[in-house]
Amino acid sequence: MKLKNILQIKSLEYEVDNQKIIKANSFNINYKEHKLILGNSGSGKTTLLNLMSGLLKPSGGEILFEGVKYSALNEKDLDILRAENFGFIFQKLNLIEYLSVKQNIALVNDNLNSFNIDKIISELGLAEKSNQRVKNLSFGEAQRVAIARGVINNPKVIFADEPTSALDDTNTEIVMKMIFDYADKNDSTLVVCTHDDRVKSFFSNPMVIK
Repeated sequence: MKLKNILQIKSLEYEVDNQKIIKANSFNINYKEHKLILGNSGSGKTTLLNLMSGLLKPSGGEILFEGVKYSALNEKDLDILRAENFGFIFQKLNLIEYLSVKQNIALVNDNLNSFNIDKIISELGLAEKSNQRVKNLSFGEAQRVAIARGVINNPKVIFADEPTSALDDTNTEIVMKMIFDYADKNDSTLVVCTHDDRVKSFFSNPMVIK
């Protein structure tokens, strides 16, 4: 039985200064699928991720989430769609250094239950640092906070941009397992873009862009 598509990308194009970064790309992603987009620096993989998540507008083509065309939504409705359905794990962690671990995670949604925040902090081994400012964490600890922030809303789709680029082999294994565990637990679809070949072993049928 063929799974229903959660994301549909149709003849997608993106151009900057008359130069095409994305050229007529078409593919689908199914519910609960884990998709790897692999490519060298400058190949356009992060741009593709940002288009798929509605952070950028395409120059041509169409993107649909659960059958809804992004092009049919105004900015407010697109913001709501992202907030209610997507989680983000960025290469640059984008944490607010002067806020605590707990405060950074709570910024995702004003309605988050404090118990749920404490629970995920504990699961990530940061319970003793819940009220510590992010600027005083190690990079690995800060990355775990970024993962927590990306999955705390139980998103339908988790978008991860180069989640392992600054990690050694051991921590790459740890971080990818964390992301997969939360995606599987929440029945989330996972979309990862990276140039890191070490991540390939976690996925079947990676999509390579050049």
